[in-house]
Amino acid sequence: MKKEKIDFDIYEDITENELDELWSMMDSYTVEYPDEEEIDNTINELRQYVPEKEKEEYFIDRFHYLLNKSMIEISFISKPFWIMSFILFIMGLITMYFNKYINPYLLAMVISPLPFTFGLIEIFKSRDKGMMEIEMSCKTSYGEVLLSKLTIIGFYNIVLNTIFSLIISSISNVDFLRLTLIWFAPFTFISGISLWLSMKIKSSYTMTIIVSIWIGMIGTLLNTPYELIERILWMNITIYIGISILGISMSFIQIRSFIRKNISHKGRGLFEVNY
Repeated sequence: MKKEKIDFDIYEDITENELDELWSMMDSYTVEYPDEEEIDNTINELRQYVPEKEKEEYFIDRFHYLLNKSMIEISFISKPFWIMSFILFIMGLITMYFNKYINPYLLAMVISPLPFTFGLIEIFKSRDKGMMEIEMSCKTSYGEVLLSKLTIIGFYNIVLNTIFSLIISSISNVDFLRLTLIWFAPFTFISGISLWLSMKIKSSYTMTIIVSIWIGMIGTLLNTPYELIERILWMNITIYIGISILGISMSFIQIRSFIRKNISHKGRGLFEVNY
């Protein structure tokens, strides 16, 4: 329906007295405002229609979500990693069984960090092959994939090391608690350094460098007098705990730094990449 055009020329004949009367009439007209109680009742009535803000997920919810993602990512981790890590510990047990002169504490210290170091190849495989941008465009963000793989590989290595310690403590006269701390300290420390180097040096040769450095350090340790090795292996337990805390802190700082640079806690799923 076409709106009728208003002709304002008809108001030209209005006199000043008529305008004054009009203003007086308008001034006498009062608008009744609702009282405070009516306003509050209206607000409370409409409050139910206001959409609620999304509640922040609790840590346990995010952890549960991460575990579900980890179960999916297990199938994407290559079989050589699982097999190589398992064989490494089997070789350690065989060596321990046939050579009674090998120090079980030293053996656990040498083997413990290697599987996680190999696992970092799997974690950063897509980045080193130039596939990171493709993963970032997927529904599941690159950050979720990385943290899921870290969870899987870290948990797998802890399980292997724990089983290794249980078997050694059952066939040898060793202290299980000390043995656990001795492998856990280098495991966390080397893992933290490996994670730091992997994020700083974007190359597939990073793991080769890390493993070479670790083997070189062990070789140097083995060539030292046996009395010095004994002192290292029998240090106060609090020192091993301190090294473990340092290693865990290094890993946590690297992961948090990665999240701040690449991931936001808002958006889809657990994390979302900032483009």
